[in-house]
Amino acid sequence: MTVLSMLRHGALCLLFLGFPVATSYAAVKALPAHVLESIAAREYHASVHAHELQAPNRAQGFRTRFRDDGIELVERDSSAQSLLRLSLVQWGRADHLQSADLGVLVANEVRVERRSNTLTEWYINTPEGLEHGFDLAQAPPGRGALEFHLQSDRPAQWMHADLIEFGGAEDTLRYSKLRAWDAAGRLLPTQMVLADAHRVVIRVDDTDARYPITIDPLLQRTADIVRTSGQSGAEFGTRIANAGDVNNDGVDDLVVGAYRFDSNGLTDNGAAFVYLGPDFTTSTFLSVNQAGAGFGAGVGGAGDVNLDGFDDVVIGAPGFDGTAGTNSGAAYVYFGGVGTFDATADATIQGPASSANMGAAVRGVGDVNNDGIDDLAVGVPRYNPGGRPDQGGAFIYYGASNFNTTADAVLAINDLSVNSGNALASGDVNGDAINDVIVGSTGYESSANFINEGAAVVYFGGVVTIDTTPDAILRSGQVGATGGASVAVGDFNGDGIDDVLSGAPLSSAATTEAGMVQVWFGNTGSFDTLVDVTLFGTDMVEDFGRSVATLPDINDDGREEIVVGAPRSYNGFGLRTGEVKLYFSAPNGFSSSPSLVLEGTQTDALFGNSVAIGRFNSDSLFDVAAGEPALDISPGVNNGAFYLYFGQSIKVFKNGFE
Repeated sequence: MTVLSMLRHGALCLLFLGFPVATSYAAVKALPAHVLESIAAREYHASVHAHELQAPNRAQGFRTRFRDDGIELVERDSSAQSLLRLSLVQWGRADHLQSADLGVLVANEVRVERRSNTLTEWYINTPEGLEHGFDLAQAPPGRGALEFHLQSDRPAQWMHADLIEFGGAEDTLRYSKLRAWDAAGRLLPTQMVLADAHRVVIRVDDTDARYPITIDPLLQRTADIVRTSGQSGAEFGTRIANAGDVNNDGVDDLVVGAYRFDSNGLTDNGAAFVYLGPDFTTSTFLSVNQAGAGFGAGVGGAGDVNLDGFDDVVIGAPGFDGTAGTNSGAAYVYFGGVGTFDATADATIQGPASSANMGAAVRGVGDVNNDGIDDLAVGVPRYNPGGRPDQGGAFIYYGASNFNTTADAVLAINDLSVNSGNALASGDVNGDAINDVIVGSTGYESSANFINEGAAVVYFGGVVTIDTTPDAILRSGQVGATGGASVAVGDFNGDGIDDVLSGAPLSSAATTEAGMVQVWFGNTGSFDTLVDVTLFGTDMVEDFGRSVATLPDINDDGREEIVVGAPRSYNGFGLRTGEVKLYFSAPNGFSSSPSLVLEGTQTDALFGNSVAIGRFNSDSLFDVAAGEPALDISPGVNNGAFYLYFGQSIKVFKNGFE
């Protein structure tokens, strides 16, 4: 199922499942190619047949009959058995509904519509299904959300805010993929509910919307792929990362952590799952045999650290009791290879001291020493060198054909309770063509008056070795904000130099612990520590910025985009489902409103606690993965899940608008 392009206000898709293609197709397969192409071009066109307007849909196995009061879907075969009648009966504001008194039907090839002065109801017939949508030129009178009331002759079942199903298991019609945003590119909250078994209500919150309202399916709001751990309490999806292409098939793979997974009779030993794209149907299970190890609390793509042409994976287990003592932690490196992924660790890195929690964050950081080989960073947020409790830091391991587990550099701040190493990122932020490392330090305090303000600490890469002294400390500037809880790098202003992105999820700058995300633009040779852009959460305790990621430039304006996880945010209808928000960049920053919002499926399930970006489905477009670790689903609570949203090809797309 794909998102259909150029959808309009309240746009929906009717998909009919379970009916075979008509056997008459076999009789025409031998026709010349140009004849077949001509037939295919007209296959889904609406036409008058038996004194009524109708349109066949070979792919979905149904035929649509268009009537003055709505549509009827019937089986495409000779039986013409009725499958569903659906009619718009009322629309407007919740307190000012009006009858659906629209004009006559007008057909233009695959599109059929009827309109009034302000409202156009339309249908588009394609192999993907029958699109049903509305264009609304101006805001109607009254107060409350916009509502569109649809009457059906078959009982409906509400699945979630974006999916209604009609019928049974053998002939299911799915009414889904609802999305709406305004003329300024702002996504509008949408919802589908059932007023009763035969009445579907579409609601759209158009508060402060600029009319006319339009739809643009940049990404699916309904996930293309959903996977769960199958174990209660596993918290699958707490961490998620692009693993790179571990089997060298040209498609990015995904690694998902479940740090509270139980296996082999051991509690909370944890696990990580490596899913191979593009189908993600099977995964390689990784774990360790020690209770409480928390394996999977940190997951990451390592790059190609052993120079064999395959991307590698690194997994952290910060609760592991190693040779250095209790909770010293560990990180495990798994080399990629041809075919399936090998579940045996190729290198084990042990924590340096008791309670160091090595592996709380892990990441491939590219080439930081200019030798042409990818390098690895491992966080140790509670490491205590020199008697400075919870100083933390990051250990750097230079890649080599004979990759070894002896640290080549230690990145640390000479201060106590910094908790450095809870998040990691890399990129060239000083324009010298060598990757630099950014280390999140949530406990950083610039003075005694800025307890737990947090910071993103920058270390410049160099020829032969990385600089182990901080080159820039990018502080949040706010007490208790925990800046550096998440970090990422991208070129957000289009100057060719990477910029630093840092999440501060406990910031109260907007409202109590709503969170914020800050951006510092990179500079040639030096780094300016003044904040260039700040985005704020809007809900109390929203956790905005708990996760961040960079989406490579998808609208061809030369600037990369920002993806922000807000796992405790409310959706447009007052449910704390969590959200992942996409912001398009602009020459001087970002719009304060997201251009796209992905919503969780369940209250308090922490959707957006983790996010990752990659090319996961072979179409060269960038996709979004999001974790929801507290999802309650069979067999129990906090099973957790991750979701994949595939990017969609848009022919003309600039600055967030079609």
